[in-house]
Amino acid sequence: MENKLPNNWVETLLCDAVFFQEGPGLRTIQMGPTGMPFLNIRTFNDDETIDKSKCKFVKLEEFKNKYEHFLLNEGDIVVSSSGTLGKAIVIKKEDLPIMLNTSVIRFRAISEQLVSQKFLKYFLKTDYFYRQIQGQKTGMAIDNFGPSHLLQMQMVIPPIAEQHRIVAKLDDVMQKVETNKQRLEKIPKLLKRFRQSVLAAAVSGRLTEDWREKNGIVEEWEGKKLAECGEISGGITLNSKRQLLPTKMPYLRVGNVYSNEIKLGEIKTIGVLKREVNRALLKKGDLLIVEGNGSPDQIGRVAQWKGEIENCLHQNHLIKFRQTSASEARYILYYLLSFQGREQIEEASKSTSGLYTLSLTKVSNLSIELPPLEEQKAIVRRVEQLFAFADKLEARYTKAKAMLDKLPQSILAKAFRGELVPQNEDDEPASVLLEKIKAEKARMQKVRPRGWKVKDYPMEDEPLPMAAEGGVKYRKKKK
Repeated sequence: MENKLPNNWVETLLCDAVFFQEGPGLRTIQMGPTGMPFLNIRTFNDDETIDKSKCKFVKLEEFKNKYEHFLLNEGDIVVSSSGTLGKAIVIKKEDLPIMLNTSVIRFRAISEQLVSQKFLKYFLKTDYFYRQIQGQKTGMAIDNFGPSHLLQMQMVIPPIAEQHRIVAKLDDVMQKVETNKQRLEKIPKLLKRFRQSVLAAAVSGRLTEDWREKNGIVEEWEGKKLAECGEISGGITLNSKRQLLPTKMPYLRVGNVYSNEIKLGEIKTIGVLKREVNRALLKKGDLLIVEGNGSPDQIGRVAQWKGEIENCLHQNHLIKFRQTSASEARYILYYLLSFQGREQIEEASKSTSGLYTLSLTKVSNLSIELPPLEEQKAIVRRVEQLFAFADKLEARYTKAKAMLDKLPQSILAKAFRGELVPQNEDDEPASVLLEKIKAEKARMQKVRPRGWKVKDYPMEDEPLPMAAEGGVKYRKKKK
């Protein structure tokens, strides 16, 4: 531990205070459509619950007398030990019956007089424990850790009375953090609805009602096809022969174009013929529409090119719209982003095959309600003012979320340095309790029956501390 611990705390090997048990390595031949469900990393939900619908099953004839001691109990803490490391979940009554698998490790305090199970749960979520996992993990393609690594890991233990005070404080603080997270999670949806409301008002004329009245504008909006508002064209068709061409130029792909956003993280080059360049060359202000070939929510993503890359082309699965003097490209963009525009795009992209795809003809025939050019510009100004306001709120949300995401670990670190609740000099030191537990472990190991085998004793039998041998074992109850 990097920080000095309070006087009545102790730092000790994890195995001195905690039972741990790794699940068995199950073979496919042992599994069936029904039987005893077992855990795997896919059953661990992000909200710290178990999804039993994702469990696989060990046949009951395989389970009986062989794997019964891997059955979990209510209150057991299970931690993922392969792939995604360190996910910790407390087993609830409704999760039962369920058993361990090789990618999951069970944790339980040796004695509630030494370590509270709730305190252990919080410890297993600390960066202190996770850093030890990272330092001990093995594996080439997939990270993993097991009992042999846990035997070398350490744990900090305060007096049991202070543990209860820490747990009570953590329960209270973490609940407040979770409540604030839930409130914060509503903001992106609210901002999305706000932006859509702005666009709906923009393309229906409601956003500029006062502007028309103030300027005495009585001109009516015109219904036009998109092809009447500008030039629509396709891009470069990809093929393997292009890499042999001497002239290489950067180009945009479908993966670069999102809703009102062009991502330039990965730009590739393509070989082109000189006669192709003018048709596929991008000009500042061009709109790019994803032709796509999939789900309706991915079809027709549209964004404006701002000239970030000089002499850049676009591939044929991106359809280009270039404004004429009779239209404002940003207004066209906002129309296509609006609910009205999206509805048209999804309807136009339907096909008898069940796939959704656009074409030059379909895009050209999209209808648009076009106000006079001056009102288009007024609409664009107002939309961008309101969007800028939403962007500021989103930036504040992102900053707040980042801070809130870090807060639990900050609180846990403070708790396990002894800074979350005050110490009480009258508490029995953890070192005294630890010595008592070690003595009890030694006594129990001496009375282990001769010829004892793990498989002979089911889970409901009394636990026998065997952490030094890598996990939890069980001995038969006395008659």
